[in-house]
Amino acid sequence: MTVTADSISFGGFEEDYVLLSIFALDTLGNPIINSYELHFGNIDMPIQVLSPDDQPASGVIVYGNATIYPGLSQSCVTDTTGICYLTNLPATTVGLVARTDTNSIAVDGLAATSVQVTLKLFSFEAPSGNATMDTDDGLSGWTGGTISQSLRIKRDTTLTVATNGQSDLQTASGKFKVHPFSKVAYIKYKFVTAEVPGGYFGTQFNDYYSVTIRSDNGAFVTVTNSMNAMGLGAFDAAGATDWMMLSLKLPENAKSVDFTIGVSNVADSLLDSSVIVDKAGEAECDQCGDCASCPTDSMCLDKCQHPQRGSCDFYRTCAEGQLGCGDTGYPIRYGERNCNKFKNNLNWFTTDGQNWIFDTMWCLQKAMVPVLAPCTADCASFSQAAFDSHPGCYVDSGVCGLSCPDVVALLFTVKEDLFQDPKQIFRTATGCLERVVQTLSGCAGDVLIGVTEGPTLKMLSVATKYLLSS
Repeated sequence: MTVTADSISFGGFEEDYVLLSIFALDTLGNPIINSYELHFGNIDMPIQVLSPDDQPASGVIVYGNATIYPGLSQSCVTDTTGICYLTNLPATTVGLVARTDTNSIAVDGLAATSVQVTLKLFSFEAPSGNATMDTDDGLSGWTGGTISQSLRIKRDTTLTVATNGQSDLQTASGKFKVHPFSKVAYIKYKFVTAEVPGGYFGTQFNDYYSVTIRSDNGAFVTVTNSMNAMGLGAFDAAGATDWMMLSLKLPENAKSVDFTIGVSNVADSLLDSSVIVDKAGEAECDQCGDCASCPTDSMCLDKCQHPQRGSCDFYRTCAEGQLGCGDTGYPIRYGERNCNKFKNNLNWFTTDGQNWIFDTMWCLQKAMVPVLAPCTADCASFSQAAFDSHPGCYVDSGVCGLSCPDVVALLFTVKEDLFQDPKQIFRTATGCLERVVQTLSGCAGDVLIGVTEGPTLKMLSVATKYLLSS
């Protein structure tokens, strides 16, 4: 550290991602505690956007999203040559979405690179003839992809969009008319990657997919994700996720919709990935209901009824999918954010601490299933129920028996973000509070703190009192 009268400077960070936790005492002995997620990168990526007729497209906004770090995003606007730059990117998979006010889009996903990337816009085109989603579960008439049909079950038809050994984005699209009474268009799909059974999870070979739905009158929804961002718990042994659902609420007077799917190998063209579509459809309902009459309800998915251990997808797909609370609501702001913070900081924790993380996050998700299932929850009631579930899940998963390094890592990772009242977790069970105080008091000289003198014990003691009394 370099300390001056009004600043403290840190240097020498070598990783793309650093969790910086500050723990200090002022001259009166009051604790100052805060944590910061720092992202470093030195890759400037030039992006050229072309119009559907291959001409440079100016004034187009390009959004880049570092899929493994939800919320880490950047945008740029193309100049007269159709080029703009995303700067200081970390070396991770970046999802790209370009969209114009005339309802043209372009998507891609690739490892951040200093080599120019080209995005070609796809304009919205009306479906030809009488193309509807009433035929073959909406899987007939697509451009791109491969149709497969089960030999045992005639109606068991799927559409597969695969990388097929290619290093660039592979796409497929379907355009359909919608009925005047329809309120929702949706697509049911899963992501499959050979990278997982191949042993490449967590590496730079972070294959990527995107799914987009557009209406003819400007409504738009898209989801972009990558293997590493989804977490190993989202995949089975064969590298397949459970079925997922993406829905678009149709504005009045919508006459047609366009589904666009993209899937890409990242950093190589070897082990392939694919998006498999089970159904593209429309529905008259636009809110919770039974799964037969309202198939767009995210809680109809098996993975929402039975959350997957080690995955954070429950918060975005299931909770946010049903409630629509937005980026500041509990599912995204607290649930997904802290679940991912724990995953990104696993190396801070011992083996026991890591097991506690996975058990706790799984418990928190399972506790929310009965809250969502009756279709009576709103954003406020869900948030309250979620915060109320924290003490029980923490204690039942073994927080009282965590070692000193794990307790300190827990406090520094999320602090009050994971429980509305910090003291409630420590006061849940008789004896747990005393165990945590003893654990913290025994932290003097621990290598995690890096200080062997008396002030460490004082700082931890003050921190404990702060957490218990605030």
